[in-house]
Amino acid sequence: ADQYLERMDEAGTPATIEEYRARSLLLGCDVDVITPEGTYTARAVGIGDKGELIVGFPDGNIRKLTYGEVSVRKTTKEEEW
Repeated sequence: ADQYLERMDEAGTPATIEEYRARSLLLGCDVDVITPEGTYTARAVGIGDKGELIVGFPDGNIRKLTYGEVSVRKTTKEEEW
């Protein structure tokens, strides 16, 4: 339990964000982004400095998604990029 609390205190530090980026299974994958307004497909392209998931769209636009704003799951659809 103490290790968990230590990790929570470190959340958001550069080292923790780099580890998160290295271990992410979503980066490079197409994801379904589920919002109260509806669901859309995007590609997970990065992790921001505050831990937000950065998704991209075929038109070149990107969006940063924060925890609690949306739910994300790997999509079964393949988008053309």
